[in-house]
Amino acid sequence: MFFLPRSIPFIYFAILSTAMISIRFILKNLFLIYKYNNRNPIAIYGAGELGRLVLSNLQGNFEYEPIIFIDDDKTLSNSEIDNIKVLTFDKSIGLIKSKNIKTVLFAISNISIENKKNIFNKLEQQDVQVKIFPDIQNFDVNKIDINQFSNISIEEILQREEIPPVPELLNRNIYKKTVLITGCG
Repeated sequence: MFFLPRSIPFIYFAILSTAMISIRFILKNLFLIYKYNNRNPIAIYGAGELGRLVLSNLQGNFEYEPIIFIDDDKTLSNSEIDNIKVLTFDKSIGLIKSKNIKTVLFAISNISIENKKNIFNKLEQQDVQVKIFPDIQNFDVNKIDINQFSNISIEEILQREEIPPVPELLNRNIYKKTVLITGCG
């Protein structure tokens, strides 16, 4: 007759549990390392308060890897914030191309419309996607999320407020008529 000691099931259970937990732990870490090493390189335009908050929210993010800060302030040029280099726009062009940066997060809260337009025009020439924080004026320090950044809206490109249509004029002038639009300006 075959005799099985009472300790065998406990030892078997302990070895099996340890092996399963170890395998899950190893596979999870391999997946996270792979995902962490394949993040999209980005630049953050603005090394001020909002830019630093964006950087702190990107720590541990598996989608974006901040490579550089771009800032027009010459006093910040060639400095580092959390081991990320701060460069002027002209100095950053080569790094944008060499690191294959396709997305720039615009993180400047107090800027004139004319300066914003100039920055957008410069970034447009570099073939990068610019994402902007939608409500910069009323942002909450604790609630900045990278998913809140969105593509530039038409109002930001036009640099003017949207003018709502006057319903009476529309009804009187174009209702049930064919209209040819030749430009928008």
